[in-house]
Parts: sequence; C-alpha cells; structure tokens
Amino acid sequence: MLHKDLEDVLRDWQKKLVRYERELCINASLTQKIEYEERIKECQEEIKRLRQEISKISELEISIPIISHLTPQLLGKNYLEDIHPPISEPVSQQKSQPTPVSSPQYKSDKVAPFPQEEVNYAPLRDLLAAENWKEADQETMKIMLEIADREESGWLQKKDIQKFSDETLNTINKLWIHHSKGQFGFSVQAKIWLECKGEPGKFNYTTYEKKFCVCTNWCVNGNWLKRYDNFKFSLDANKGHLPSLSFPDINNQEISWKTWKETFEYLLPRLFTCL
Repeated sequence: MLHKDLEDVLRDWQKKLVRYERELCINASLTQKIEYEERIKECQEEIKRLRQEISKISELEISIPIISHLTPQLLGKNYLEDIHPPISEPVSQQKSQPTPVSSPQYKSDKVAPFPQEEVNYAPLRDLLAAENWKEADQETMKIMLEIADREESGWLQKKDIQKFSDETLNTINKLWIHHSKGQFGFSVQAKIWLECKGEPGKFNYTTYEKKFCVCTNWCVNGNWLKRYDNFKFSLDANKGHLPSLSFPDINNQEISWKTWKETFEYLLPRLFTCL
C-alpha cells in the first residue's frame, strides 16, 4: 500500500478512536463500557501499527512535512529524534482497510492559513527537554503571537486562531507530548474535554467551568487562577494543565479571565486536529 493510502487509513482509525472515546464517556453501562474499551484498544493498536508502517516506508517523509519550511539550523540536529524516537518493534501484517467514517463535526470551517514563515521551534524544544515548564509555556504563547503578528497586543483574536495551520499546532503538541511523557499538550486537553462529556470541538461554558477547568486545575475551589504564577509548572500538575493558553498581562502577569476563556473557546475545535 502506498504511503498516502496508509495515511488515509490512519486518519480513518483516528476518527474512530475519537468517536469511541466520546461514546465511552456518554455510555455508562458495564456492558457498553467493556465493548467500547475493547474497540478503543483495537484502534490504538492499529494506529500504532500504521504509524510504524508509515515510518518504515519513509521515515524522513513522515518526520519532515509538518515543518518542511524550517531549516536544519533552526530546528537543531536532534529535533527529529526528539519528535520521533527510533522504532524497534516489528510491524505486523497489514489489516484490511476499515470502512470510512464520516468527517467529525468538530472540524472548523476552512480558513486560509497564515503564510508559511520560518518558526524557530528549537528554543521550545530545549526548554521542554530541560523541563523548564514555565519558560516553555511562555515560549509556546510567544510562538503563537509571532505567527499571528500579535506580539504588541499580547493576545489572540478568533480569526488569528482559525488561521493557525494544523502543522503548527501539531508541531507544538508533539514537542509537549514527547517531553512531558503525555502529561501536557493540546491532544491531552482534547481528550480531557471528551472525558468531561464535552462534544468534540464544540464549546460549552458549563462543561468548561464545572468540569474541564476543574480537571486541569485551572479553577481551584471555585476560584479561577488570577495570576500567571498561580499555575503549577511541574510534572506534578494535573494532566492537561499546560500549555496554559492564558496570555497574561506582560506588565503585572495578571490573567484576564475573558481573554483566557475565549482563547480556549476558539482553539477548542483545533485541538482535535492533534489527536
């Protein structure tokens, strides 16, 4: 099977995984839970196998496209090793292609992305590798502001977030996932949203306030974090606690609750592209 065909099959399995995880959250009966857990396990195994198969066909091709516009000098020589650790497990025989599933409703409307620009991800990679979580969180927000040309404003508008490319968000996410060992990242936050019985990509304030922000510890004992230093910048923090997406005031480090909430609201549909 060609590389492109394998990627199409991989996307189908990823969509099925999102659907089953959502149904697992909604359906509480023991029988249904066991059934969905088996389906989720099957999806995860097949996704892992397909990724190995794709890597085996062309490791370079699968490692570089999301950052093809970057120079090796910007990335650093160990970047690809950080994002895609060597695969040593054998690849099993190809399974039959699953029945295509319809596109999830959380896909955002097509918006012309920002023109491709050279983005230096090396500082973010190095900060994460050193477990400097606070500085890495700041660097993440800095990258997003630079791409949107919003450094002076210090926060993002809805139209800015809609125009971020999937490649940009996936690159940031993979760095966070790899170096935090799955504790932090956009895809982690997307999964937590599903666990809180939120609809994929659809913002609901009650779900956000009463469930998601409690799970991520963005809201503690009914109180929102009001200053940037209130975040917990360590692996002991709740899963999905970072990236914070808080965009604090550059002068006093205070967090505007409205800006913080709207950033997550507008970014939510895009988080699911990282799954």
